[in-house]
Amino acid sequence: MHMQSIKDYDEKLLVVVNPWPPSGPTHRQFVNNVASWFEVMLGKSNGIKVEAVYQQRTHHHIIVELPAEADTDRLIGAHHWSDFLVEPWKSKHQEKASYIYEYNYQVFRHPSQINWHAAIPTYSSIDPSFPIRSPYPPRCPAPSTSLPYAAALPPQLRLVKNPSPHEQSETINVCDISPRKSS
Repeated sequence: MHMQSIKDYDEKLLVVVNPWPPSGPTHRQFVNNVASWFEVMLGKSNGIKVEAVYQQRTHHHIIVELPAEADTDRLIGAHHWSDFLVEPWKSKHQEKASYIYEYNYQVFRHPSQINWHAAIPTYSSIDPSFPIRSPYPPRCPAPSTSLPYAAALPPQLRLVKNPSPHEQSETINVCDISPRKSS
């Protein structure tokens, strides 16, 4: 049996646990905010935009579809809200983080074929008052997840509680991984 990976598809799919924003006044605004967040993460000037946001009522995570040319490697990991939000939102969300994982192509078909509902972003440009820092800060290592839709993290992006010297040298060490506290 052929094991599929992200490279076998015309698009890239990412699973987002605890997505920012947690909600919006409307479903359309939530989808547009998620798409704008991804556009900032990817770099606004490269023109890559979210193609669809997949949701199921029974899941608290989402699946984001990007074009095949998107560089998703730098998105996979933990995104602490206090690192990427601007004030006053930053201080209100010191403890929260979103976790982004590659979609598990080896086990699951495309989300549209397994009862995930697609919403297409409708915004034309990012609102100047959008509360996300630009340039976007680096992501951090993330905890492993038991979500079946999410593929296992590569070793260098796994959150390691007490790394050995060898593991530490291979682990991204660009952020403090302790819980965020207000000062």
